[in-house]
Amino acid sequence: MLPAHLFIVYFASMSAITPPVAVAAFAAGSIARANPMAIGLLCCRLAVIAFIIPFVFIYHPGLLLIGSPPVIAMDIASAVAAVFALVGATEGYFFGPLSLPWRGVFCVAGLLLITTQAAPALIGLVLLVGATMWLWNGRRASMRAGGAKV
Repeated sequence: MLPAHLFIVYFASMSAITPPVAVAAFAAGSIARANPMAIGLLCCRLAVIAFIIPFVFIYHPGLLLIGSPPVIAMDIASAVAAVFALVGATEGYFFGPLSLPWRGVFCVAGLLLITTQAAPALIGLVLLVGATMWLWNGRRASMRAGGAKV
Protein backbone atom coordinates (compact mmCIF):
# COMPACT_ATOMS: atom_id res chain seq x y z
CA MET A 1 0.00 0.00 0.00
CA LEU A 2 2.80 2.45 0.91
CA PRO A 3 4.70 2.09 -2.41
CA ALA A 4 1.49 2.79 -4.35
CA HIS A 5 0.79 5.95 -2.39
CA LEU A 6 4.37 7.17 -2.69
CA PHE A 7 4.22 6.48 -6.43
CA ILE A 8 1.34 8.93 -6.74
CA VAL A 9 2.89 11.54 -4.44
CA TYR A 10 6.20 11.33 -6.32
CA PHE A 11 4.61 11.91 -9.71
CA ALA A 12 2.49 14.74 -8.33
CA SER A 13 5.63 16.50 -7.12
CA MET A 14 7.36 15.90 -10.48
CA SER A 15 4.60 17.88 -12.21
CA ALA A 16 6.36 21.04 -11.04
CA ILE A 17 9.05 20.57 -13.69
CA THR A 18 7.19 18.84 -16.51
CA PRO A 19 5.11 20.53 -19.20
CA PRO A 20 2.26 21.38 -19.51
CA VAL A 21 2.01 22.22 -15.78
CA ALA A 22 5.70 23.06 -15.15
CA VAL A 23 5.07 25.63 -12.42
CA ALA A 24 8.77 25.70 -11.52
CA ALA A 25 9.76 26.09 -15.17
CA PHE A 26 7.41 29.03 -15.62
CA ALA A 27 8.82 30.67 -12.49
CA ALA A 28 12.37 30.07 -13.72
CA GLY A 29 11.45 31.34 -17.18
CA SER A 30 10.13 34.60 -15.81
CA ILE A 31 13.22 35.10 -13.65
CA ALA A 32 15.63 34.26 -16.48
CA ARG A 33 13.48 35.93 -19.16
CA ALA A 34 13.54 32.71 -21.16
CA ASN A 35 10.94 30.50 -22.79
CA PRO A 36 9.27 28.50 -19.98
CA MET A 37 8.31 25.62 -22.28
CA ALA A 38 11.94 25.25 -23.40
CA ILE A 39 13.02 25.27 -19.76
CA GLY A 40 10.36 22.66 -18.93
CA LEU A 41 11.56 20.38 -21.72
CA LEU A 42 15.16 20.82 -20.57
CA CYS A 43 14.05 19.92 -17.04
CA CYS A 44 12.42 16.78 -18.39
CA ARG A 45 15.61 15.79 -20.19
CA LEU A 46 17.70 16.36 -17.09
CA ALA A 47 15.24 14.55 -14.81
CA VAL A 48 14.38 11.59 -17.03
CA ILE A 49 15.85 9.27 -14.40
CA ALA A 50 13.55 10.77 -11.78
CA PHE A 51 10.61 9.45 -13.79
CA ILE A 52 11.91 5.88 -13.51
CA ILE A 53 12.43 5.91 -9.74
CA PRO A 54 8.71 5.57 -8.79
CA PHE A 55 8.46 2.39 -10.83
CA VAL A 56 11.49 1.05 -8.98
CA PHE A 57 9.66 1.77 -5.68
CA ILE A 58 6.99 -0.71 -6.71
CA TYR A 59 9.35 -3.55 -7.66
CA HIS A 60 12.06 -2.87 -5.05
CA PRO A 61 10.36 -1.93 -1.77
CA GLY A 62 13.77 -1.92 -0.10
CA LEU A 63 14.18 1.62 -1.44
CA LEU A 64 11.39 2.59 0.94
CA LEU A 65 13.17 0.73 3.76
CA ILE A 66 10.65 -2.12 3.64
CA GLY A 67 12.22 -5.54 4.21
CA SER A 68 15.27 -7.04 5.82
CA PRO A 69 18.55 -5.08 6.05
CA PRO A 70 20.34 -7.14 3.34
CA VAL A 71 17.41 -6.68 0.93
CA ILE A 72 17.32 -2.95 1.66
CA ALA A 73 21.08 -2.64 1.10
CA MET A 74 20.91 -4.57 -2.20
CA ASP A 75 17.95 -2.56 -3.47
CA ILE A 76 19.64 0.75 -2.64
CA ALA A 77 22.98 -0.33 -4.14
CA SER A 78 21.37 -1.55 -7.38
CA ALA A 79 19.27 1.63 -7.64
CA VAL A 80 22.33 3.86 -7.17
CA ALA A 81 24.27 1.87 -9.78
CA ALA A 82 21.30 2.03 -12.17
CA VAL A 83 21.02 5.79 -11.72
CA PHE A 84 24.72 6.25 -12.52
CA ALA A 85 24.37 4.10 -15.64
CA LEU A 86 21.17 5.75 -16.88
CA VAL A 87 22.48 9.26 -16.25
CA GLY A 88 25.60 8.39 -18.23
CA ALA A 89 23.38 7.13 -21.04
CA THR A 90 21.01 10.10 -21.13
CA GLU A 91 23.60 12.84 -20.65
CA GLY A 92 26.27 11.22 -22.84
CA TYR A 93 29.08 11.84 -20.39
CA PHE A 94 30.96 9.47 -18.09
CA PHE A 95 34.62 10.40 -17.47
CA GLY A 96 34.33 12.18 -20.80
CA PRO A 97 31.95 12.39 -23.75
CA LEU A 98 30.36 9.07 -24.69
CA SER A 99 29.79 7.81 -28.21
CA LEU A 100 26.42 6.36 -29.15
CA PRO A 101 27.51 2.71 -28.63
CA TRP A 102 28.80 3.53 -25.13
CA ARG A 103 25.55 5.29 -24.34
CA GLY A 104 23.72 2.13 -25.41
CA VAL A 105 25.91 0.01 -23.12
CA PHE A 106 25.15 2.29 -20.18
CA CYS A 107 21.43 2.32 -20.99
CA VAL A 108 21.25 -1.49 -21.17
CA ALA A 109 23.27 -1.80 -17.93
CA GLY A 110 20.98 0.64 -16.14
CA LEU A 111 17.81 -1.06 -17.31
CA LEU A 112 19.14 -4.48 -16.33
CA LEU A 113 20.06 -3.19 -12.88
CA ILE A 114 16.47 -2.21 -12.11
CA THR A 115 14.99 -5.59 -13.00
CA THR A 116 13.66 -7.83 -10.25
CA GLN A 117 15.59 -10.96 -11.24
CA ALA A 118 19.13 -11.52 -9.98
CA ALA A 119 20.70 -12.79 -13.23
CA PRO A 120 19.86 -9.74 -15.41
CA ALA A 121 20.85 -7.42 -12.56
CA LEU A 122 24.19 -9.18 -12.27
CA ILE A 123 24.73 -8.87 -16.02
CA GLY A 124 23.92 -5.16 -15.75
CA LEU A 125 26.40 -4.76 -12.91
CA VAL A 126 29.12 -6.54 -14.90
CA LEU A 127 28.38 -4.30 -17.89
CA LEU A 128 28.50 -1.16 -15.77
CA VAL A 129 31.71 -2.11 -13.95
CA GLY A 130 33.36 -3.25 -17.18
CA ALA A 131 32.42 -0.08 -19.06
CA THR A 132 33.51 2.09 -16.13
CA MET A 133 36.89 0.35 -15.91
CA TRP A 134 37.38 0.59 -19.67
CA LEU A 135 36.57 4.30 -19.76
CA TRP A 136 38.60 5.04 -16.61
CA ASN A 137 41.68 3.29 -18.01
CA GLY A 138 41.24 5.11 -21.32
CA ARG A 139 41.07 8.42 -19.49
CA ARG A 140 44.23 7.65 -17.51
CA ALA A 141 46.06 6.57 -20.67
CA SER A 142 45.11 9.77 -22.50
CA MET A 143 46.24 11.86 -19.53
CA ARG A 144 49.63 10.06 -19.47
CA ALA A 145 50.00 10.63 -23.22
CA GLY A 146 49.53 14.37 -22.74
CA GLY A 147 45.88 14.48 -23.73
CA ALA A 148 43.24 16.73 -22.26
CA LYS A 149 43.61 17.38 -18.56
CA VAL A 150 40.41 16.87 -16.60
